[in-house]
Amino acid sequence: QTLFGDARYPVTSLSMVGDADVHGSDLAALHGPLRATIDQYSRVADVRIFSGTTQLVFDSGHVKVDTLAIESSALRLAARGGLGLLATRRDTLTMTMSVDSLGGLRPWLQSSDPSSPSFIVADDTLRGTLEMRGRLIGSIDSLDAVGLGLDGRIDAAGMIVGTSRARRANLTLDVQDVMRAFTGGVQLSLDSARLAGLDVSSAAGRSTLRGGLADGFGFELRTPSESRVAIHGGVTRQGDTSIIRLDTLSIRVDSGFAKPRGFALATPAVLHLRPSSTGTLDSLILVHTDTGRIALRGALGDSGVVSARLEIDRAPLADLGHLLRTDRLTGGTATANIALAGTREYPKITGNLALHDA
Repeated sequence: QTLFGDARYPVTSLSMVGDADVHGSDLAALHGPLRATIDQYSRVADVRIFSGTTQLVFDSGHVKVDTLAIESSALRLAARGGLGLLATRRDTLTMTMSVDSLGGLRPWLQSSDPSSPSFIVADDTLRGTLEMRGRLIGSIDSLDAVGLGLDGRIDAAGMIVGTSRARRANLTLDVQDVMRAFTGGVQLSLDSARLAGLDVSSAAGRSTLRGGLADGFGFELRTPSESRVAIHGGVTRQGDTSIIRLDTLSIRVDSGFAKPRGFALATPAVLHLRPSSTGTLDSLILVHTDTGRIALRGALGDSGVVSARLEIDRAPLADLGHLLRTDRLTGGTATANIALAGTREYPKITGNLALHDA
């Protein structure tokens, strides 16, 4: 943090020894061995490094990784193989990583800068294990037409992050030309989870990647009561603005061969996100197959100014109860008009809610 003068980086203390006999006029011409060891007094934020060893051999356009191993209070990392520094010396580097407890990753998932967005907050529960296996394939040569590839798989078990959880989860990644085009695909699956207050028996997601963006994505989940939720869309970029397009959003509460029942997106919805943590959501309108309508729009402006409106017209409460698996909502409809104003730190909510035959 002191070296770069940036509070976003963790406070780090490294104690390392090594020796090198490497020579060459540029990166592609390097030749010779490099060895280094990190001792047990090193720390990265609150993570203690117990040991770290690397043994590399540079050979005129290629680097061989004989040993690369790090053991810390957060994770264990190992890599072996090689990579090309020139397009003519392509190779494969295999990597494995184990995390015995997600709690050990808290210093990296929680921002040290209060003004910056963070994956978790201080009081969030963080549990679970991770196993990662992957490969880097190719070379880092900018003239390599094929580029550097990356494939891998992450398996998680017993995950709890804040109020969300999953008994099992896995993610697979297959990306080509990582340093330039970043094209490929990613797939995600969840089993026995709870997300955003919703019990999920199974879920699956997939996305095609182009230029580092989710060019097309889809996510489907099923609840223990056989309700289904499906989302499909894509991400593009215009200047410094990311545009998330929702082409379809459906919530089905019917089961078996029953008549389709639930909500569906009336027209595509668009979310604009900007680097300054501002953005706008165009009208997101869900229409029920029988009766009812839900509309949402909003914006987050400079200095954290927020504005949003939620309009609900005759939404069937029994369908919501079926989705949430509660017997407190068995009939009737809800109509509401709710407005959000103020700032992100001091929001003001006003509106009205009416229940009919509930």
